[in-house]
Amino acid sequence: MKDINAIILAGGSGTRLWPCSRDAFPKQLLLFDGDQSLLQQSVARILPLVKVKNISVVASQKYQKETTEQLQVFDKAIAKAALYEPMGRNTLPAISWAVQEFAKKDPQAVTCVFTSDHVIKNQEAFLSFMKLAIGQADQGKIVVFGIQPDYPATGYGYIEAGADNVVSRFVEKPDQETAQDYIQAGNFYWNSGMFVFRNDVFLDELKAFEPEIFHVSEELVKDGAVETLEKIYEKFPNQSMDYGIMERTQKAIVVPADMGWSDLGDWNAVYHHLEKDNDFNVVKGDVVTHESKANIVWTEEGVVATMGVSDLAIIKTKDATLICPRDKTQELKALYEKVKKKYFGVT
Repeated sequence: MKDINAIILAGGSGTRLWPCSRDAFPKQLLLFDGDQSLLQQSVARILPLVKVKNISVVASQKYQKETTEQLQVFDKAIAKAALYEPMGRNTLPAISWAVQEFAKKDPQAVTCVFTSDHVIKNQEAFLSFMKLAIGQADQGKIVVFGIQPDYPATGYGYIEAGADNVVSRFVEKPDQETAQDYIQAGNFYWNSGMFVFRNDVFLDELKAFEPEIFHVSEELVKDGAVETLEKIYEKFPNQSMDYGIMERTQKAIVVPADMGWSDLGDWNAVYHHLEKDNDFNVVKGDVVTHESKANIVWTEEGVVATMGVSDLAIIKTKDATLICPRDKTQELKALYEKVKKKYFGVT
């Protein structure tokens, strides 16, 4: 197999996982499961397929120190090669910057894009699906992984697959009834946000659909661009990979994948990912439950005791506590903004 490149997007702030995820320490740097952060798990997952020199982590300058420390656990070369955005401009500019860097070395190499807040339980299946997607990308396709839904999630976007797994359409996060219809239809998948393509194919589509992003990303990789990084970067329009490329290209195909994937985007997703006790509760820290079912109870400091409650998210840190229906955590950003206005120090 030819050398493969990997981009790991690590620029999010994770407000829907407040109060554990903070503006100063976002979710990709946190430990949710095991002894590695989500970012570190993302790196470790791809090392069997991708050489260290071909990994590009794209993160925020705001978290450069913490990101560098976590990447150095693997290899100083990964930390040194990381790209740090002076400001957020959504996923497409971040991907474009890294792809332009890779394309300077090998325009026809295959690049895989991941985000740093995913968990995948079945590593063997992940590597198998990756090899399948790489083969498709090498033939000129732009591949997106579609995750077989196991419940009617309203926190994920969906992909509708047509004949031969050609992408028919991308759909926004649905309501509960629509999500149930998608599952029953059988050809809708969760949009994983993981993509695989050849560098030249991606750049051709980028130039056709988003010429401004193409030209700014070209400018970024010229000699001396680091000196004027902020001035160049602020020229990027705010655009996602889905809207900018995937919904417009004729080369998109979906690879249906069952590999124990979860996007830990909110506390309900964390609940579905982690192991439950006999009452279907997820507990972490010093927790006592009595006649309580299907809750996620998470405490970083102090004891939390529950009685007679169900389907709640109860999240306690040393300076803030969240209590809400578990299926409402997708909407947490609105509450986060209210807390931020009144108690800025805990966000």
